[in-house]
Amino acid sequence: MDCSKIHKAGIVVADTQEFLPVKQSFHAVPPSRFLPFEAAEKTLEQNGKALHITAVRSGVGKVNAASAAAFLIAFGADLILGYGLSGAVHNLRKGETAFGESYVEYDFDLSPLGYEAGVKPDQDAWLYHADPDLMKLALALYPDVKKCHVATGDRFVADSAFQKTLIGGYDAVCCEMESAAVASVCHRSGVPFLAVRSMSDDAGDYAAEAYAAENARAEDTAFQMVMNILTEALRRGA
Repeated sequence: MDCSKIHKAGIVVADTQEFLPVKQSFHAVPPSRFLPFEAAEKTLEQNGKALHITAVRSGVGKVNAASAAAFLIAFGADLILGYGLSGAVHNLRKGETAFGESYVEYDFDLSPLGYEAGVKPDQDAWLYHADPDLMKLALALYPDVKKCHVATGDRFVADSAFQKTLIGGYDAVCCEMESAAVASVCHRSGVPFLAVRSMSDDAGDYAAEAYAAENARAEDTAFQMVMNILTEALRRGA
């Protein structure tokens, strides 16, 4: 990733509470420009160079998130960042924030046809990776933040038995409902991607209660990390 060539950035956020920090510091975009998504914009400037950021509230789930990423790329985004809450499956705890190093759709399964679970026929990849330069930049700012393997699926995981399946079958460190879908779109488009995920629960039997409490707070740690990463990308490219 050449920071000097980054002029437009996109941010994908799933739900209303997670999007609240954006609304508080960005300017709203007229609804007609990004139908059917709520969107907001902000421009960072440094040393005569500008980085235009568009953040989109995609809605929850893989299809919504992938659609939002495609919209942002079609509108010229040179990189995509995502942030939001996740379930801590293994080696992370509630309250920690992690960078997604790799991403898989755990609910994509053609195993009855002889494929390994997760494998997508006739595609060059089904396990997606964060852009290495974007990851290095993020870790330079936050060296103590863990990297993690993200398992994405259209299911809220609140099941200790299924949690073990995600660990055993997918080596999952956290689980959520958007990042692998965005990573897929970015991979096929050649656009750098990184997700910043905050752990709201442990994906176990009582995850729903923990998630509801955390989501209600509209916690903005991951949002601030995303903005700092973009500010550093602008500084390096200026």
